[in-house]
Amino acid sequence: MKIVVLIGLFLVSSFATAADRSDKIKDLLDSQGLLQMYEQQLKMGRDRAHQMADQMLAQAAASLDLTAQAKTQLNDVVQEFISNAMPTWTSQDVVDAWGKYYGSKFSDEELDQLTAFYRSPLGQKDVAATAEALPQMSADFQERYKLQLAKATDQYVKHLQQIMKECNCKRPTAAAGAASAPTLAN
Repeated sequence: MKIVVLIGLFLVSSFATAADRSDKIKDLLDSQGLLQMYEQQLKMGRDRAHQMADQMLAQAAASLDLTAQAKTQLNDVVQEFISNAMPTWTSQDVVDAWGKYYGSKFSDEELDQLTAFYRSPLGQKDVAATAEALPQMSADFQERYKLQLAKATDQYVKHLQQIMKECNCKRPTAAAGAASAPTLAN
């Protein structure tokens, strides 16, 4: 009987320690501003999904004379796409993952010290500077990539055009293309 009680107490204390550690990780993430950054990234992802869906819808609808019912159905599909494209994990899942990959490197006392630092004036200054610098840095690299992508795309198109010019390939005639094209009935 004593063994069963001891095992029960051990299990209860293990669960309590795990919950306490999870709370420590969550406090640290809050203090570092990482949970807020994660929420911002989710919002940016939702906004980007909306933009993509709206662009695809506008392109599809541009050449069509849609009925009110079709517009409603398309908007419903957009909302479904956005819902399906969003991550299903929660902030607790983020805390758990951070605890696994980051928190496992620190003792409980070290986690407390880190949290105390990030709550200090210098730590808060670090959090504010990071929150301000990350979007600026991200925008800088996105702009650099946009230029690189434009240059690469121009070069790609020029190469394709050169190959087509040198190939002097003839396009198949409509009748020849239609005769050899498989149909749904085949």
